[in-house]
Amino acid sequence: MGLRTRAISNLSDLASPQELWPLYEKEENRDLRAEWVSTFSSMGALDQLVQIVKTEKDPMVRQRAIRALGNQKERQDGNNADGSYTGGDKDTKEAVISAFGNQNNADGLVAIARRRPTRICASRSCGSWSTCPRSKSGRGLLEWRS
Repeated sequence: MGLRTRAISNLSDLASPQELWPLYEKEENRDLRAEWVSTFSSMGALDQLVQIVKTEKDPMVRQRAIRALGNQKERQDGNNADGSYTGGDKDTKEAVISAFGNQNNADGLVAIARRRPTRICASRSCGSWSTCPRSKSGRGLLEWRS
């Protein structure tokens, strides 16, 4: 498996994300699917990462894709992982909040807090949006919560 893992990670310089996507879809091994997530992340392949977040059945691989999105710059539409919060399990929701925190994406954190002000959201997000004190959304949420 080590050879296949190295081969997958080295493909990022040889092919486009669109060319590699069918290989990801055919992969059945959980660890190798996670390696594909890392490869797509290193390529900056946001569309593939979002697709993995939306369709991946394995929670570990899906959460890895969410974390990978969190390490990327925010998409133009501002909603890298927002849709995953609504339908996700507890671990997925925490990964989405963490991804928004990594992006300093106060708008995403505010949207989550307004939609579902749970204990997890309040405790996890509070520290994250406080790192964005200049954000209009962060100020709005602090006013909204008081």
